[in-house]
Amino acid sequence: MNSKKILMPTTLTAENGAKAALIGEYHEKLWVDCPICLLDDVEVQENCEYCNGEGGEDVEVPVSWTTIKQIYKDCVELFKGDARGQEEGDKPAMLPGKRFRIQLSGDDIYVFISYKNGTPWEIFATAPCSWLSNDPRKGYMEAINRLAALSLQSGTELREVVDQLSKSSAGNGDYPGVLAGLLGNNGLTAEEK
Repeated sequence: MNSKKILMPTTLTAENGAKAALIGEYHEKLWVDCPICLLDDVEVQENCEYCNGEGGEDVEVPVSWTTIKQIYKDCVELFKGDARGQEEGDKPAMLPGKRFRIQLSGDDIYVFISYKNGTPWEIFATAPCSWLSNDPRKGYMEAINRLAALSLQSGTELREVVDQLSKSSAGNGDYPGVLAGLLGNNGLTAEEK
């Protein structure tokens, strides 16, 4: 079962807005004994106007904030490590990968894509020497790589990442479009398809 994943805080707090959003939103039914029917008088119990002889009633009460936080904490613990597909510290020492040479702004760029279980996992690209360390193209390319990889590692489907990169592309061979093409083919060359 492949379910979508999202990034969420590890705890619920008033500071992150969770308390205001969730307190009073969930209720549970609680049986409350009728105080009049607790008397030993059977005739009073059968003719009780308060509970109609039921002996009590179901009352809807809000789930306590403490209980909501504990349920959330248990869910976080259950799925811990799953948001990135692995436990912390359990990062593989080696992953298979492919290197692609592309043309961008008249320069040769090498894009490296590593794969985990056949899905792109990490994305790196070299910036040519002609791009200075403060060249915005370098930061732009690195940001796209990091965000695409983070999305994939967080469980976003490859198709969705490719769609977003394609939508970001100006359609003139820019980096988002080129990367969408590489990922859309899942890094396969024409001979491998």
